[in-house]
Amino acid sequence: MALDVIRRDEDIDVVALLVTMNAAADRVAMHAVRRALVEAQADRLGLALNVIESSEFRSFEVWVRTDCSRSLLVAVPAGLLARS
Repeated sequence: MALDVIRRDEDIDVVALLVTMNAAADRVAMHAVRRALVEAQADRLGLALNVIESSEFRSFEVWVRTDCSRSLLVAVPAGLLARS
């Protein structure tokens, strides 16, 4: 739903999905979706899938103001990747 909306914005080029996987369970860390399903979804959408493998549960809590800049919205995921 949100992906569909953002893909309609001509100023934004979505090229990949980013997901954190619990390596022990082989499932998405947040929602416990099986890896195979996420891979199938990315394939069907024609998007690359970037996986952060996590051997332990990690919680990423990020608070972003509704009026924040686009540069901040880009910096937040980059910071998460650097921490993982």
